[in-house]
Amino acid sequence: MKKNKSTDNDFFKFIQNKDSDKLVVFFSGVNAKSFMGYKLVEDFDCNKIFIRDVNKSWYHGNIENVSKDIDDLVDYIRSYADKFERENITFIGSSMGAYAALLIGLILNVGKVIAFGPQIYINKYLPNNPRDDSYIKYKNLIPFLTQSTNCVDIFIGANDIVDLYQVKDIDKRNVKIYKVFSQPHNVMYFLNKVGVLKEYIRCKIYNKVYEIKIEGCYLNSFNDEGYLESAVLEFFIKKDYVKSSIMFDCLIQTYPTVNAFWKYRGICSYHLNQYSDAVFFLKQAELIAFRDDELHYFLGLSFLQLKNYILATSEFQFSLEFAIEKKTSYFIKLSISFRERKKYGEAIRVLKESLKINSKNYGTYYQLAQNYKRLKEFNLAIKSLEIAQELKTGDETILKELVDLNKKITAE
Repeated sequence: MKKNKSTDNDFFKFIQNKDSDKLVVFFSGVNAKSFMGYKLVEDFDCNKIFIRDVNKSWYHGNIENVSKDIDDLVDYIRSYADKFERENITFIGSSMGAYAALLIGLILNVGKVIAFGPQIYINKYLPNNPRDDSYIKYKNLIPFLTQSTNCVDIFIGANDIVDLYQVKDIDKRNVKIYKVFSQPHNVMYFLNKVGVLKEYIRCKIYNKVYEIKIEGCYLNSFNDEGYLESAVLEFFIKKDYVKSSIMFDCLIQTYPTVNAFWKYRGICSYHLNQYSDAVFFLKQAELIAFRDDELHYFLGLSFLQLKNYILATSEFQFSLEFAIEKKTSYFIKLSISFRERKKYGEAIRVLKESLKINSKNYGTYYQLAQNYKRLKEFNLAIKSLEIAQELKTGDETILKELVDLNKKITAE
């Protein structure tokens, strides 16, 4: 067993409360810039551990002054957990952190595990998974869940097809799966936003009963004859949009009120260049769950292809409004819809907003240049293209446009 030592740095923090017999451990997610859960439970009278994996190794890599790999981390956390009764320990995590909370919590047999959007199956081809999974020792958590007697609560966003896939094989009475209607992968953010997360966690830590009262938070499982697994694997891994669309059709027939199935059926149609069909399926999904940024993004893309630029603008604006994390691609596509409507000033404004979030995206500068060219502000266009070229050295399209613009200015 690894000897317990005092560790307090940017990656591991232990806050001791000698008057409490409770321990809560938070595992942060991929993009956490600070300890997840720190402010949420700062007024809780219990012992607390906060862990971050800034290397995004799904807690399998080195954590400074803590561990060199996943088994080392298990031993390190065990040195703290052994000081508490197992029923008084709660592990919590979101996404990558949820995977770690489940894995380590089940290995150590802690009393309670709360997992928001966990990866039950690690697969580098799926969203919200490590880009390289060759170093992941534990790629399947089902054997751990099958053998567990822990109290496990799993929350997933019912709008996220991969979240639904991840929990498809869990069938244990001690494991509750909450599929939260109309929500994406980051379901923990939503639960905090609607004001139920803190009290729910408090009650879990202190062994009190708390009923989640959220519209559309349901517990039923799927019995889909393998359609869901086939749809996900064909879509994300094989990228066979014909076969995956057939699987989504089967799922829609069985579960017509699940937004994710309509949405991904529409995305399949988009990839097959069937843009009118894509709009039909995506609009059906919209009727079920409107506040879905990905849904509106693909509606916007479809309307762009159909040259309905006014509707494209509206959909891209919705995608930005509903996105938990603003994506550069959303800004760029919105700017293109404005540009096609000859609203160059609006397009430039949107792109400058994008630069506040990510100033290193060459595509943003490239699109700025396209708008400056149409306004005949050639010096600004050249400046934007030069920055784009610095960010993507050797790009032939950018270099050609720079040459052409300089020739144009010289000729004038």
